[in-house]
Amino acid sequence: MEGANRYPLLLSPLEIRGRRLRNRIASTPHATGWSRDGLIDRSEVDYHVRKAAGSCGLVMSQMSHMGRHLTCDGPGRALTRP
Repeated sequence: MEGANRYPLLLSPLEIRGRRLRNRIASTPHATGWSRDGLIDRSEVDYHVRKAAGSCGLVMSQMSHMGRHLTCDGPGRALTRP
């Protein structure tokens, strides 16, 4: 694969603040227009889940925040308050 030779670290794991990403491919926040009344619609959740199941090591949705007051239940799980 030419891309893997050209960018050898792209598909390698990366650790950020104690969290291990499976690769260095990131999907940055962007508006999809699928939210309603300031809440994320189910179609948007499904969209981000598909990206995470594919090749993205880090998926960020609009207005993402990983503060100390939030925690993750595990891979593919939602952020929750402890």
